[in-house]
Amino acid sequence: MVEKKIIDLTREIRSDMMTFPGLSRPVVEWLATVEQEGYYLSKITFVSHTGTHIDAPKHYLKFGKPINEVSLERLIGDAIIINVEKEPDSIITLADFKGIVDNIKDGDIVIVNTGIYRKYGTSDFTNHFPTIDGEVIHKLIGKKIKAYGTDALSIDPLNSDEPNHRALLENDIPIIENLANLENITKTRFTFIALPLKVKDGDGAPCRAVALL
Repeated sequence: MVEKKIIDLTREIRSDMMTFPGLSRPVVEWLATVEQEGYYLSKITFVSHTGTHIDAPKHYLKFGKPINEVSLERLIGDAIIINVEKEPDSIITLADFKGIVDNIKDGDIVIVNTGIYRKYGTSDFTNHFPTIDGEVIHKLIGKKIKAYGTDALSIDPLNSDEPNHRALLENDIPIIENLANLENITKTRFTFIALPLKVKDGDGAPCRAVALL
């Protein structure tokens, strides 16, 4: 059996991490320490869309499927990465997908590398990430993709009515945001795995995402 290389695409959950504007950072409290109780035990409080996370249909749809009911078949499988590194505040268009769309197969997980990861630690990362044109989203829906992932914090501009989120989630296509280390994926096609916390009736949840090359 050929051993596959594992690339971790997940951001660490930490108290000083960057978050979507307006969302609180995680809080880590130590409830026990080796010095006092003989073991370490901590309490971690965080928003459901902290770090690398998955948006379930329930995030925007009143009767949408919650994260615990999102099929893992949609989050594990063949993936294609599309490297369309853009400037902050720019929009990814169909022109950026030229020559690539035809390579997307039914049932693919599409991962879009916008290059905004290079701005991590700056306001560009949290406030000026590239977004994607609705025409591209509808093209991907027509290709019957299983899931959509990106290194950006969102696929819609700040203060919008989130049309791209709604379009994908209405078609039962989960969204994986804030992926890390996409620059380490050296093949166009690979196996992608993202496993969310199984939160009952959750609108979304952090996940551990990996690429297998």
